[in-house]
Amino acid sequence: MGLDVNSAFVGFSQIDLQARTSITLGSAASPVTWNLAQSTGISAPNCQLTLESGGSITLSRNSSIVAGPGWSVTLEAGRDFNSASAITPGTGAISLSPGSGIFAQDGSVNLLAGKSITFSAGSASIPGPTLSTALGGNINLSALSGALTLSSGTTVKSSGGSLTLAGATVSLGSSLLAVTGSGALSISANAGNLSLDTGPAIQTDRGPINLTASGNITWKGTQLGSANGGDIHVSALSGNINLGDATTSGALNWNLPSLNLGAPNSLLSLEAGNNILFANGVTVNAGSGWALSLAAGVDFPSPAHSTRAGFGGVYLNGGPADSHGNKPDNSGALQTEDGNISIAAGHEVLVGSGYIRTVAGGSLSIQTGDGNVDAGDLANAYDYNRGGYVVSSLGLGGIGTAEGGNVTINAGGNILAAASHIGAYGAEPGNVSLTAQNIEGNFLVRNGVGTLHALQDVGAPLTPDTFGLIGGGWNINAVHDVYVNEVYNPNGSLNDNRLAFGAQVVYQFDYASDAFVSISAGNSVQLLGSALTSNSDNHNRPAIYPPILNVQAGAGGVVLGNDLVLYPSSLGSLNIQTTDGGSLVSAPGKLCQLAVSDSSSPVYTDFLTGHSAVPLHLGSTGAGISLDISGDIQNLFLRVPEAANIRVHGNVANFAFDGQNLSSSDVTRLQINGDYSNHPFFSSETFSDVPNLNILTDPLLSTDPTLGARLTYNSTTHKLTLQNIMTPGDLAFLLNPTVYVINPVTGQREVDATGQYITASATFTTDTHALQQLFTDSQSVPPNTLSLAGLQLGGPGKFLISAHNMDLGQSAGILSLGPLNNPALGTISVRGADISLNLAGNLEMTSTEIASFNGGSIGIISGGQVDVGYSGSTGDSDIPRGIYTGHGGSVSVEALGDINLDGSRIATYNGGNVSVVSDTGTVDAGSGARGLFYVTFSAIDPATGQIVSSNDKFFGSGIMTTTTPNSATQVGDINVQAGTDIKANSGGIMQLAFNKTGQQNALVTLNAGNDIQAENSGVLCANLSVHAKNVEGLFVAGQNVNIQAQQNATVTVLAGASANVSAGQSVVGSVVGVGNVSVTGFDTSGVSVVSTAGNASSSSANGSVGSVGAFAGVAAPAAQKTVESADKTIASDSATQSNQEDDKKKKNIAKGPTLMHRVGRVTVILPNS
Repeated sequence: MGLDVNSAFVGFSQIDLQARTSITLGSAASPVTWNLAQSTGISAPNCQLTLESGGSITLSRNSSIVAGPGWSVTLEAGRDFNSASAITPGTGAISLSPGSGIFAQDGSVNLLAGKSITFSAGSASIPGPTLSTALGGNINLSALSGALTLSSGTTVKSSGGSLTLAGATVSLGSSLLAVTGSGALSISANAGNLSLDTGPAIQTDRGPINLTASGNITWKGTQLGSANGGDIHVSALSGNINLGDATTSGALNWNLPSLNLGAPNSLLSLEAGNNILFANGVTVNAGSGWALSLAAGVDFPSPAHSTRAGFGGVYLNGGPADSHGNKPDNSGALQTEDGNISIAAGHEVLVGSGYIRTVAGGSLSIQTGDGNVDAGDLANAYDYNRGGYVVSSLGLGGIGTAEGGNVTINAGGNILAAASHIGAYGAEPGNVSLTAQNIEGNFLVRNGVGTLHALQDVGAPLTPDTFGLIGGGWNINAVHDVYVNEVYNPNGSLNDNRLAFGAQVVYQFDYASDAFVSISAGNSVQLLGSALTSNSDNHNRPAIYPPILNVQAGAGGVVLGNDLVLYPSSLGSLNIQTTDGGSLVSAPGKLCQLAVSDSSSPVYTDFLTGHSAVPLHLGSTGAGISLDISGDIQNLFLRVPEAANIRVHGNVANFAFDGQNLSSSDVTRLQINGDYSNHPFFSSETFSDVPNLNILTDPLLSTDPTLGARLTYNSTTHKLTLQNIMTPGDLAFLLNPTVYVINPVTGQREVDATGQYITASATFTTDTHALQQLFTDSQSVPPNTLSLAGLQLGGPGKFLISAHNMDLGQSAGILSLGPLNNPALGTISVRGADISLNLAGNLEMTSTEIASFNGGSIGIISGGQVDVGYSGSTGDSDIPRGIYTGHGGSVSVEALGDINLDGSRIATYNGGNVSVVSDTGTVDAGSGARGLFYVTFSAIDPATGQIVSSNDKFFGSGIMTTTTPNSATQVGDINVQAGTDIKANSGGIMQLAFNKTGQQNALVTLNAGNDIQAENSGVLCANLSVHAKNVEGLFVAGQNVNIQAQQNATVTVLAGASANVSAGQSVVGSVVGVGNVSVTGFDTSGVSVVSTAGNASSSSANGSVGSVGAFAGVAAPAAQKTVESADKTIASDSATQSNQEDDKKKKNIAKGPTLMHRVGRVTVILPNS
């Protein structure tokens, strides 16, 4: 256009130039500049220059339009002059050549093309095109159906106004788009893609930036930001937002500089109708004041721009998985400081080797419609040193907040963090809330509450979840199952530095005293401990949970896969509840310990068994110890530091308990609806044939001699016995065994051409049913010896146990220890707890004890029979047996059926009465046992005030009460009642007061519905009262004897005072007393009656009496001394045979109670009759 606007339109405020085909301003050789305000002489509002072309409009190189105050400039290309429509889409282009420009002040600059707008690239010698407004004017560029291209060197800048760019597609080279003031900057690709190449700078001052494309938006490094807090909105309406692409190489940062405006109030929003994809190394790094919001699969017509389930993902890893499940692993990353990060995806969010994190208090929120949230594989968490731990110098990996702030994830699919972490890592408060179908991986809370809710499972059997915790706690819930590897303390598990503060130990735990874990599942909770967080030098530690553990499970119950200890705290508590028949068990092949620590040591190796000098839970306000198990307890050792309440609705097998009461009013309860059993370490089964053990034990034949060594066969009973547990592999071998082939000439194993031994099939047994049953039975064998600890309680109070049947097997039994195992309990009370055992059925004690060592009483009620010792035992085993108390407690045993002591005892030592009652059956004092044993007890040393332990030596079996010579306690009374018989033969019934304190009042009472038999060991006591149908045996009393038999009495009686024997039928034997002796019956002809200092009489209904008189040549006191010598002989005879080892035992006072066997003999010396 050769028109000279500078002179042609002087005085005009509206200039409209139209051309049918094209308008070109200047030329490359002759550029022009239109200066509207200067040339027209008018500077007023609403002045307008309009260039309209039916074709193209071109500003040639270095040509420009300069609009003064009040002037606006509009260029319209593709104008349809014959219709009302101003612009025809697809027709007309606007081109700005290098060096050209349009410059306005407060007026607007508008470029509108039916097809395209192109700003050509500048060069080193000439800049690209420029559009600018200086005093608030707006800039609008619109290419209706073509490309809007701003090539390198282009500058489009509005000062105080707004900037709007629109095209079917938009491509930005290394150009500058800027808006100062509060104006907005908008770029829109209405029918295609928007490309923000490396080098462009898109900037506003305080106004928002809006980038929109109907297709894809690709960012390749454009400097995009708002210097003073304007929001940035990037929207790809039906396509992807690509942060970098295949051409991007190396780290590419989208930095949003800190605004320093106080609370975060600026937002970068990325919304895509499809995906948001990060190229490798792309980082969006938002400084202070900036928040990030990403949404993929957006339904833009919806008012809230909600996402559509199943559509769209945010892929920091680079993209979705391929058809084989392989995913890219790009290192895309998102970071804010104090601003929040919000991510929503209709399908999934995948992180890869990058991260999503806030570093100065911002929170995280992620939501998916139907897919997963995968935290990727960058595992950076903490760095450890002598000062403790700080967030890794490499920055957090995975998904997390570094210095406060919450993490909230709601996934329509799963949440996965198997190779990285999700958590709140800062010392400042931060909570974690996760909801998904399945939740798997590693999670951490430092100072807040973590909450997991899985609509299916938390963790998986082979990949259980790991939870880090310092202060606060975890609430973990699953509709189905929860699989936990462990809950761990980071510093206590991973910091091998000796800290410069606190206890200054390596692996110093710093759980808060009220830190907790609460786990609930609709089916099972499995605390597996399969891969504990550790270094090489602490890999053998148990799982150490926070002080408070609450577990609720359904039919699948609670499963322990490793030892588990709750960190010591006065607020520590344990609550486990199952429903629908759920059990509490160890994993197959294991017997695990579950302990609430009582240790005051900072060294983690003391947590399991250590005790504080002052019991940690003394006066505790914690929730206590409570187990309510709907099913069974099996293969478990439970250790607790305060009174416990344990309810089991099913059976209990191979369960050991170590607890303590902390006051005389404390009650520890173990209530079992079913049976309690402690399985021996062998199983036996009767076979119909003779198993061929030779193929397993012959050193040449056997291919599995280890299995053979565990098997024995009894040809008399036809029972095959297996030690320990039969594995499925063992069973498979026994069903189809192989043997080595033996060369008949050499007698050696045959080898093949390769030198390998040749094997052949063999038959072990044809009774496969019995073999299968032996396999099944062996599964109840304890996997280790922890079950042998029995049921132990320290401290005072009461120990209440109830069950249907109880088989204590070979375990330590039931023990009330007082302060024996924990001297700190002696400051509360030196007296042990009373034991109360109430059974609806039988009590079996193969080779074990029910004992109270420090004054506590024992009360046993059985609705069946009581076997205190195994009937197959000879009574000479080193394993302690019996029901007894030491130092003051009484013993009461009552059964509906028989009470059999076998080679064991029911006794009190140094005080306490014994009562043994069989309502309908027989009381059998057993087969007797030889030797000595020691009962350990604790007392306060008056000189030091400290708790000291000592061992007292005792002997004897059967039913007995006795005292040591240095005891000040009266020997206890004995009461034995039986609905049928009382048998006191080899075991005997003895009452021995070696201290001579108050023995004149001590009493033994025997009442039987049928017979009393007291041969061999017989009855030895102070005072004796006997009532039965028939009485026979040996009866020795230091004081009085009164025997009443409804029928016959065949007795040998020696009394230190009076003796009275009466029978409805005959009396046979010898009755000797120091005082008056009287024998009455229908026939007394077979009895010898002697009194050494009183009257002797014998009377019979048939008039036939035996001899009556005194010992010839024996003074009156001699007989009494003979009775006393019997007591002494019992003690001295046994003591003599153990003197060689006595000194050794005195030096070896046990930490806990012991019952030690010594070979000896009990001898009662009677005078000749």
